[in-house]
Amino acid sequence: MAALLASRPVLAGVQLRTNRQAVPRVATPLRAYSGAPRLPGQGQPQTGLIPLQKPFQAEKPVQRAENAAPVQAAAGDAPKDEKLILGYSTFTWQKILALGAMFFCILFNYTILRDTKDVLVVTAPGSGAEIIPFLKTWVNLPMAIGFTILYAKLANVLSTEALFYTCIIPF
Repeated sequence: MAALLASRPVLAGVQLRTNRQAVPRVATPLRAYSGAPRLPGQGQPQTGLIPLQKPFQAEKPVQRAENAAPVQAAAGDAPKDEKLILGYSTFTWQKILALGAMFFCILFNYTILRDTKDVLVVTAPGSGAEIIPFLKTWVNLPMAIGFTILYAKLANVLSTEALFYTCIIPF
């Protein structure tokens, strides 16, 4: 029975496979049609799906490969064989190494300054290790909040370039 159904069209443009799934044959694509605009009293506009006249056809003629002229590249347009190191070009390695060196220097300076700060605060005359929580709570936190508020107000007043230079100048 399935072989009989698979060989015959059941609906217009639809054929059943042996696993009983309906698949369309090469059918004409459809588009929505709402009819031409009508004046009041001329009846209801037609609605529904109608077949397209030229389904998905390009307007220009197809150029065959045997008729096409060969393309000549200029000497400067030829691809250059770049030297790859571990799959990356030398230009990419220049950027990676420069960024790596900057990252190392930033981490090195941060670590040295953080350790030096603790040593200088603890060994200062008239202070000890108990001063560190006080400084973090009553000096560091209010200053961070104050600088955040100042930055927000400057961002509303200055342009992006002026804000950048205003923040960089103190350093």
